[in-house]
Amino acid sequence: MKNRTDEILSNYDYEIPKEMIAQEPCPNRDESKLFVLDKHKNQIFHRKFSDIGEFLSAGDCLVINTVKVVPARIMGKKESGGKMEILFLDPRKDTKEYAALVKPRPKIGKKILFDDGYECIIKSCLPNGGYLLEFNKPKVLEFM
Repeated sequence: MKNRTDEILSNYDYEIPKEMIAQEPCPNRDESKLFVLDKHKNQIFHRKFSDIGEFLSAGDCLVINTVKVVPARIMGKKESGGKMEILFLDPRKDTKEYAALVKPRPKIGKKILFDDGYECIIKSCLPNGGYLLEFNKPKVLEFM
């Protein structure tokens, strides 16, 4: 029987075809796709980013995201050889501990093994349904 956490986490379990994931920015940034939600008409449509001015009004707040995307999903294996999937929730620098979603559900104290000699121990379960992982080596972001 699924619990509430399983239901919430299952919303994030979907496949995106690789060809639909941008690997580099558009040469002309203003030609990038713009996803538009018209709340008054309850419509969703696509435009070009160069059209953004049509959708802004005086007093609107425009937030610019300068965060770099990291490959936060990696595959590992149990000591028994079974596959494990890890999705980092908060990859932080200068630490060996990370919060992550892990599939299938691991047991506390078990190890997950990765390439290049990296491994982690499942330290604890987090309130959001994730787990606290402790890695055996630093520079996990570079490894990812």
